[in-house]
Amino acid sequence: MQGQEASIIVQSRTTSEGMAVNWFPTSPQLWKSLMTQGYRVSRVEIDTMGNEIGASVVLANNLTPKDSSWFVVNGNLSDGLMEPIGALMYDPQFDFPENDLMDDTEMKYNFIVYETTRDIQIANAVGLGFLDSTVVEDKHYKYDITAVNGGYSAFVRITNLYYNYGQSGENPVEFTFPDGRSLSDMLAAARPYDPDRIVAMSRMYGDSIVLRWGPTNPKFWKRAMEEGYKIYKSVGDGELELLTTVKPWPESEIKESIASDSMALVAAGILYSDNSKYNIQDMSIGDQIAIFENNYGFSLYAAERSPLAADILGLRYVDKDVMKDSLYNYIITTESIIDPFHTGRISKTNTYVPVPQPYDLTVVTGDKALTLVWNLAKNKKEFVAYSLERSEDGQNYESLTKKPLVFIETDRLPLVEYSFLDSVGVNNKTFYYRLRGYNSFGELSEAAEIEAQARDLTPPTPVVIVQSRYLKTANQFSIEWAEQNGQAEDLANYQVLMSDHPEGQFNAISPVLEKEATSFVLDVGDLDLDQAFFFTVISQDINGNISRAYPSQIAVPDLTAPLPPEVLVGYVDTFSVVHLTWEHSTSKDVSGYWLYWSDDPKAEMAPVNNELLTTNTYAWYIDEKSFNDYIYLCIRAEDDAYNRGVPSKVIKVARLDVMPPVDPIMESVSPENGQMQIR
Repeated sequence: MQGQEASIIVQSRTTSEGMAVNWFPTSPQLWKSLMTQGYRVSRVEIDTMGNEIGASVVLANNLTPKDSSWFVVNGNLSDGLMEPIGALMYDPQFDFPENDLMDDTEMKYNFIVYETTRDIQIANAVGLGFLDSTVVEDKHYKYDITAVNGGYSAFVRITNLYYNYGQSGENPVEFTFPDGRSLSDMLAAARPYDPDRIVAMSRMYGDSIVLRWGPTNPKFWKRAMEEGYKIYKSVGDGELELLTTVKPWPESEIKESIASDSMALVAAGILYSDNSKYNIQDMSIGDQIAIFENNYGFSLYAAERSPLAADILGLRYVDKDVMKDSLYNYIITTESIIDPFHTGRISKTNTYVPVPQPYDLTVVTGDKALTLVWNLAKNKKEFVAYSLERSEDGQNYESLTKKPLVFIETDRLPLVEYSFLDSVGVNNKTFYYRLRGYNSFGELSEAAEIEAQARDLTPPTPVVIVQSRYLKTANQFSIEWAEQNGQAEDLANYQVLMSDHPEGQFNAISPVLEKEATSFVLDVGDLDLDQAFFFTVISQDINGNISRAYPSQIAVPDLTAPLPPEVLVGYVDTFSVVHLTWEHSTSKDVSGYWLYWSDDPKAEMAPVNNELLTTNTYAWYIDEKSFNDYIYLCIRAEDDAYNRGVPSKVIKVARLDVMPPVDPIMESVSPENGQMQIR
């Protein structure tokens, strides 16, 4: 590799259509920054020693992702994966659920770039792939990938032989997904069967390399057992050569020595058990398929749990012809696999890395119980089962499970974390735990250790308030309580709280009281008594658990009438409607008002309204015909204890004048001084 060796990885493989070359930056940030700059792809022919023959040819320049409209039109390509790839690239509304593993750019990088390593169509669509259809069989080529204006480049050497595969050094990227599933995994889960494909993994030990693999559907599993798995191997940039063909053990090689390995027994049973007990001839096709699919599932499970089971099933191989710290490439395939992208591919440096201990082990404290919790997303990549031990002294440990702890997750029952509930039966005692993980190669990790104590989470039985009253003479509140079933042994103290509503915010009105206390008296002082008072008593034990008594109300007699409004104004309009407006009373507990009126200031006033008025305006009609020029009005306030206050000042309001004067009466007509006098 040239340039910055860990910056770009190049992969190439021969296909029926030509040489498929894909590449990707090894960090999400670099991928994002180089996306718009584009890449240049050039090729040069080389000899068997890697020496260049002739001039380099630029095959493509400024390769960048297709635009958003292309993805809309071609969303059905790659079995429909192109549509979500386009959404990830361009849809601003496409958002991921928040998680503690990666940000938005990192998640897009993992989802998109992973698919480019599996599908050259997707790689080409996002500017990370090129299909070279001009290659000649058996010739050797070197492909250079350069980030335009980016200063990053890498190359790969490969011979155009079918199924051949090359990579520019070891791939340091481990693609991670929030729920452990890639886009292609989600697609596979949505259809009856995944395409015939091999998923492969490896473990490097320095003196050997262990290969593990699995087929992706039951029919392919059955066919592959008959065909066998062909393993091709190369060292560094060398040519791939057939290493071996692996098949399940013949029945003659399965001996009684496997009896100590339960998973090996399962594997042998799947391959060679007598199926006559199932009466398959009498079964429906659906039942026969169910048995077949169950055998497939159990075979993969057994291979995960036991190296011997994997050997028996033909799903494991140990390569001992290796050198420490050298780069090795493997392809695992079968005769029926046509697409090179569906083969199992491994390219890794043979350097031993110890198995890590399980990640993020924590404890949730319970009442006489402890729940051990560890991170699902991080541990799912490393382990397939767990061993959990407990000790009371930190020295001598016992297993909490007879068999390794395995977690089953389905689409209907997804897991958010790994956990184990340990009912220890006591509180305030220290327990020590060791958690180890089994990986897919049968190795047991170092232990993650933690210690914890269960604690009492049961609150004491709440007391009953037996009496609460207001002592008028002393101007005090008195609260008395009693235990319902006797006092708890771990009771620590009491405290009295008060609120103006039974479901409102209660505040402490007493100091912390000794557990011998059964009453409390509060001096009211200047406390406004014109409100509701509710009291409760909390009981607290030595572990901080709290219970609360049912609230009790103290009703303080309200014998004080409210003040009348200070301002009352009114007028009579042309329709003889009286309009009154007043300021609200300054008393806090006013619930409404009563209006009174009269034609005579000396007469007793009559009520205007039949129901309590809660606003500060009112209007009503009075008879237009009256010999009085004014009406007289006042108002009284009423509080929530039904006390009516004194009347306000009486106001005088002019009536509407519609009465004509009295007709005159003629008394006499007589002549006087030459004139007629009318009286």
